Amino acid sequence: MYIFLALVFTIVAVVFLAPRLMHGTNALADITQMLNALLNKRHQHKRIHIDPIFMVDNPFETTFLFLLAMAKFDGELSSRQKAIMLQEARKAFAVSEHEASKTLDSIKHLVPHTSAVEKRVSKLLTPINTHFYPVQKEAFLGILRATGEVKHGALSVHQQRFLQSVEQGLR
Repeated sequence: MYIFLALVFTIVAVVFLAPRLMHGTNALADITQMLNALLNKRHQHKRIHIDPIFMVDNPFETTFLFLLAMAKFDGELSSRQKAIMLQEARKAFAVSEHEASKTLDSIKHLVPHTSAVEKRVSKLLTPINTHFYPVQKEAFLGILRATGEVKHGALSVHQQRFLQSVEQGLR
């Protein structure tokens, strides 16, 4: 009985609705367009409300993000730390002084305080980890250590923990 009712319903749907569907292709296109617009709007909403540090998408910018966090553990960025960061990053990534300086200045605004990066090390490194060459990873860790050691000659306990979490995130 149920099979018979399903068959009758299907025949009725095909006979009565097929002509409407053939003439209503514009309606289907409109529905598709509307759904695409809603999905795009949702995607834009997510991009607007995401933390800007998650918009960093290449190894060079990521390096400066973590270097700034390391340097700011002991207060503000000193001119000596900045010089070392720029010099070492230029060597490791083979970029011009202008590009390195411009990147550093743009990343400065993303790191108002170190806790923004410190709490999210693995989340920040996971998507970008595959873009690092092994040589760049080693250089990144070396620059990070050198930046931390500038002020006091050695890493503080807090900086050592941060460096260990970065090393784990790069594995």
